[in-house]
Amino acid sequence: MVAQGRENLERRDLSFIERALFAARLEDHGFARSALTAALAVHKGNLSTMITVARSVPEELIVAIGPAPKVGRPRWEQLAELLPKTGDRWRQAIASPGFDALESDTRFARALKALSPRQAKKSKQVIKSDTGVPLAQIVQGKDRLQFTIEEKSAPAFGSYLIEQLPEIYAAFRRRADA
Repeated sequence: MVAQGRENLERRDLSFIERALFAARLEDHGFARSALTAALAVHKGNLSTMITVARSVPEELIVAIGPAPKVGRPRWEQLAELLPKTGDRWRQAIASPGFDALESDTRFARALKALSPRQAKKSKQVIKSDTGVPLAQIVQGKDRLQFTIEEKSAPAFGSYLIEQLPEIYAAFRRRADA
């Protein structure tokens, strides 16, 4: 088995997931991890990671993605971490029209994107003076509002706002409590 494993590795440069799936299948057939480290020429820790990833990602998904030769261990680990949080969303990704026609690395990227948390869209607004000069920019996201003063256009405006902010907040609280 060691000789066959090394021969296969030398004949063809297997991707991370191909090696991981090979290791998991050999372990399922009763081969000891010491034999697997010798056959795959990897350290014990790397072998453990490979097997963990291969067992964490459903084989149906691995087969649908294919070898993904440009995708390394970190991105496969990222995919494996996302799977428990996303349920069966990966099935929708691989069933989407045209998925099969994509190259393997692109299929991986599409599946990873489908499982990744969706970024909240940020709205951007520019506040201008009555003459049309930009004074400030407001960027509002899901959990944050950023207010940026254009110092060139209104040099003292930022200092004024900082000075007045406690009173502005107090007025806001009074209105909210009313």
